[in-house]
Amino acid sequence: LLPHERDRQISDWPAAVKGLHQKSLTEFAFTPAGRAGGDTLQSRHRADIIFQDAAAAANLLYGRRRLLSLVAPHSLFGFLISVLTPNLQNIESIDVRGMTPSAISQSLKFGDALVATPTLWRYMIREDLKAPDNAMGVSFGEPLTSNLLSDMRKAGFGAHRELYGSTETGLIGWRDSPGELFLLFDHWRKDGDGLCRVAPWGEHLRVDPMDILEWEDEKRFHLGGRRDGAIQIGAVNVFPEQIARTICSHPSVHDCYIRVGKQSGGVNRLIANIVLEDHVQPNERTARDIDAWCRANLRQQERPRIYNFELLAAKKSAANSGAS
Repeated sequence: LLPHERDRQISDWPAAVKGLHQKSLTEFAFTPAGRAGGDTLQSRHRADIIFQDAAAAANLLYGRRRLLSLVAPHSLFGFLISVLTPNLQNIESIDVRGMTPSAISQSLKFGDALVATPTLWRYMIREDLKAPDNAMGVSFGEPLTSNLLSDMRKAGFGAHRELYGSTETGLIGWRDSPGELFLLFDHWRKDGDGLCRVAPWGEHLRVDPMDILEWEDEKRFHLGGRRDGAIQIGAVNVFPEQIARTICSHPSVHDCYIRVGKQSGGVNRLIANIVLEDHVQPNERTARDIDAWCRANLRQQERPRIYNFELLAAKKSAANSGAS
């Protein structure tokens, strides 16, 4: 990129790379959290689309003095909120992922915004996070419960924004609290059961959201269930049927069914109902063996927290009794 001149220094490289980057940046690619497959499952978006979403987020968070983030900046939402939005607002963005809740409490100032998923918010509040006056909490990635929002406000966060969207669709809507309807950002329109994005270049793009949207009117909606069967564990999408298939590949397992249990505070946890082969004893050794299998073959968010075991013979007997 640089002429081969003897006086060129390493310090000259950034300007050259920046120039090339600005000329060639036409699209972004992000991999949805919880999906394996690398490039085959990447969601690609034109750069204009990403900047449109960032501008909408910047308007929503207008007036903040600094932005502190507990989310990774390489995800679509992390990039939008922790990188592009503060750039548009010309405010400082601080990555606080390496800080303790106590250190974050000491760092927060009047007018700051702190960005985290509900799972992280739950942990931070439990560790006695405190905020000064006029601090805002921002969340996305999984539903925020009324109890958690109440705890956030008791901790000093007088304002809150919950964002809705996905890696596949981009930023779609927002609300202030769990009891309210989500509101579409201005560049979105209701289109039957789906959505239409008014792109920056004027084109109307039909988009199928990842969730079922239950419409109140042309701009406001409730969230229904996922269209693809995914559930959210710690702001990561997991697929119960896929998890069950993985567990069924264990030699002691005949069949498996995954269901979701709700803990206090609205936290989802996975419960595995496992039918063992007849030659396998449902004892602690079996449970530890299957749990070790899950730890080796499933990601952290995919691992069941509770195992229920049943013998194949007992299941057949119960089925025959029901049939008779």
